[in-house]
Amino acid sequence: MRRVTALLLGAAFLFAAEFPAAAAVSAPFDDCGGHWAESEIAWASEHGIIGSGGSFEPNRAVTRAEFAALLGSYCLIFRFGLGSRPAERAFRDVDPESPYAPYIYWAAAYGIAEGVGGGRFAPDAPITRQDAAVMLERLFHNAMFLYLIDAEAPPPDYADRGAIPGYAVPAVRDLYRAGIMVGKGAVFDPRGLVTRAETAVLVCRADAFIRAARGE
Repeated sequence: MRRVTALLLGAAFLFAAEFPAAAAVSAPFDDCGGHWAESEIAWASEHGIIGSGGSFEPNRAVTRAEFAALLGSYCLIFRFGLGSRPAERAFRDVDPESPYAPYIYWAAAYGIAEGVGGGRFAPDAPITRQDAAVMLERLFHNAMFLYLIDAEAPPPDYADRGAIPGYAVPAVRDLYRAGIMVGKGAVFDPRGLVTRAETAVLVCRADAFIRAARGE
């Protein structure tokens, strides 16, 4: 248990270098000034969820490994009751020495993330919006935050709702109701990719929702 915790803490610093150590909110990165998600990126950087300084590449697609690391960093920093768990299974395409490995094993142990079949996780594959929604909703479930979402609120009525796979429907609905993950206009675009800027927005909105629902 201590070894996994140490790995998570160590990987957090490496993740900060990849998702390029927290600085002032005003200008954490060279390439985010005037970006539509500038304030959310600054918030995530200020709280140490992502790094600071240099380039952030806000419009680059996020990989499955990076998204697992982002959620893991968020839980680690804000101590949302999801500690370390020994890996219940390994993936044959995840290098145990990778800085992302502890986060992937952590996410898999809690059921937040699953593989893509054949014993693989596809860590370097870009994460889709439908899978990002599922992972974030499962984090809410594990941290016992789902009860904070208004189950009576109207569900989304996306024009492409028929294209959302069944396993992702509850997550898309719940995150819409919470105002955390909404569509692109009239569509959800389930197979669309998630950018680094959008991940910062998702975590910022999730944190704001949790604190507002708790009355903090």
